[in-house]
Amino acid sequence: MANLAINPSFQQPRSIPPISADDPGSYVQGYPKLAYFFSQCPRYLHLRSFSALSVRVQLYRQHDLILLEQRLLELERGTSSGGRSHDCKDYASLKYGSDTNERCEHQKLYETIKIELKEYEDSLIRTNLLASRGWDNAGLRNVQRYLTQKEGCGLSLTGADASLWGSAANPSGHASDLIQVVQQVEPSVTGRFLNDKFVLWVPQFPRWLRLLLFWSRKKTDVFNQYSYSARTFENVSLGLGNIVTSLLVYAAVTLLYLSTGRALKTATVILIAVIVTASTILFKNQQFVAILATVCAVLVTLLANDSKSGTAS
Repeated sequence: MANLAINPSFQQPRSIPPISADDPGSYVQGYPKLAYFFSQCPRYLHLRSFSALSVRVQLYRQHDLILLEQRLLELERGTSSGGRSHDCKDYASLKYGSDTNERCEHQKLYETIKIELKEYEDSLIRTNLLASRGWDNAGLRNVQRYLTQKEGCGLSLTGADASLWGSAANPSGHASDLIQVVQQVEPSVTGRFLNDKFVLWVPQFPRWLRLLLFWSRKKTDVFNQYSYSARTFENVSLGLGNIVTSLLVYAAVTLLYLSTGRALKTATVILIAVIVTASTILFKNQQFVAILATVCAVLVTLLANDSKSGTAS
């Protein structure tokens, strides 16, 4: 310690400041930056489901299980004719009876089938869960934008999966078995259309309009990919759909009141039914449409009674 104290050239090692995992600049371009982007915007996370490969493995397991099943049937028939029929009537005899080559093989075969069958069933359940999943067009467009942005990946991926998500030049060139890993609110038909087309222009919207349409507690992210709320957007589109439906229906009821001919009245009633049906399909507003249809039925009834009373007088 004394030598260190009198040595003027000695310097204490400087402590290296820790690298912040929350700083986007801490991640180098390539997979590290892409992984950070997906972690911050999980709704954009799209990965391959490898559905064809999964089915291939299931077919392979199915083939193995068929052979194991056939061997089990052979052993069971052998126990019946070989004096060990009790093994097929009481499994305690099979598990705890005196060890023979046939009995040991019988036990091992059951254990093998148990393991193989569980893995096979688990794969079927996973396939059932993933089969209904697909990709989100608007989400993929944002991933493609990020892959080309200088502050993003900057076209730095060169691996076998570099073109997995397509590109800005070829948006539909992505893998056919991509799935959106983090499921979002299932939108209505109109909500899906607006989400696929309309949301692509969101970064160009003024801030007040973005807050109005996509209000979210999350701040605008550093990747210039607006962190909007899919639920809020669906509620806004649903509200607009309710307003449009109400205006069309009330306009049709007014037309029914003003019309004089029987044919025109019949056509107006059909128009009301078509509007209600279309609104139910295009928007997830069945409860609102049911209430509106009830109100319309009451109005039509009142108009019909008023028309009859006017004719009678």
